[in-house]
Amino acid sequence: KIKETAAKVYKIKYTLNILPSIDEFEDSLMNACGETVEVEIFESKVIRDLIEFRWNKYAGKFHYIGLSIHTLYVILFNFYVSDFLQKEKLKPNDSSKERVIQLTLLNLFMGICLIYPLMYDMTQMYKQGPKEYFLDFWNYIDQMHIWCGFTSIIVQLGTYKPYDPGNSYVGDVFLIVVTFLMLIKTFFYLRIFSSLSYIVTMMKKVFYDLRVFMYFYLILILMFSVILGILKVGNFKLSDDPKVQNIEQAKSFPNMEYRYLPYFLSNFLTVTRISLGDFDFSAPTLLDPFHNVVFWIVWYLITIMTCVVFLNFILAEVSSSYESVKSDINGLIMKERALLIKESEDMMRQSEKKNPQLFPKYLIMREQEI
Repeated sequence: KIKETAAKVYKIKYTLNILPSIDEFEDSLMNACGETVEVEIFESKVIRDLIEFRWNKYAGKFHYIGLSIHTLYVILFNFYVSDFLQKEKLKPNDSSKERVIQLTLLNLFMGICLIYPLMYDMTQMYKQGPKEYFLDFWNYIDQMHIWCGFTSIIVQLGTYKPYDPGNSYVGDVFLIVVTFLMLIKTFFYLRIFSSLSYIVTMMKKVFYDLRVFMYFYLILILMFSVILGILKVGNFKLSDDPKVQNIEQAKSFPNMEYRYLPYFLSNFLTVTRISLGDFDFSAPTLLDPFHNVVFWIVWYLITIMTCVVFLNFILAEVSSSYESVKSDINGLIMKERALLIKESEDMMRQSEKKNPQLFPKYLIMREQEI
């Protein structure tokens, strides 16, 4: 038997991409791509090839290092809060100082983790200049993340007793602020993954589109809060009934959850809860007949305008914004990646930018034609 072999012939297409040569001029090509509002340019294969080349060649490494350090920082922070602060507090004269040593080491390691983002943002500020650097809103978040983190460490170790950090209200506030900033920073790092960048980009765009609706929603809540204040809902001291006036002396009473809050803020939260469908009618039952009747009219208006009408407006706007973002999502992801590449280029030395392996004069793309 004669065994025959058939040779396969493939058609190869070569593309010459000369876009990298544009970087020889003053402005950065990645900076221009990151600031453009015309996301349609990212439909061009030439632009996408250049972005993917630079990301895979050098930019991704910078952000993966930052992600690794940030992940370690989050782990140490969570271990400190969930393990150390939940244990029984040590006394000032306690002979055992093991937990004091644990506290010191954990805060020391967290401080070391903050050195990398500090160097990263200071270098970025130096390269861009303070004026241009602070034109970007997210750079304020980065600076707050760094300095609030360092301040929290100092508060935990120095200003207040390290063996009793739970006594420090200021320390607790800083820990909460750091947690929120850490969450925002985590969302930033999720953008480096293509599968997660889709979600982060969409959330950012949708929240931006909802800003006008949220302003209007806030005005509604404020005005209805004023009306509840006029009706004296929860303000038992102004009641004509002596039993109602002294009701706050009981172990449990209506609106007890607001007992440490200013009266107007308690009304604000009450209206917000009504707008979300959380109805608590314990306080209105203690009103006099006239104010009780008026309250139910106001309650009906709050429910219709906020819970029924307004929240449906928000849902409709979210759907509209989602569809708008979805149609341009690939371009928006490429735009975010271009900004990440620009940040990594700011971190590079001038000699590295002259490396032909990282910054070639042109790219030759080869692919099989079908």
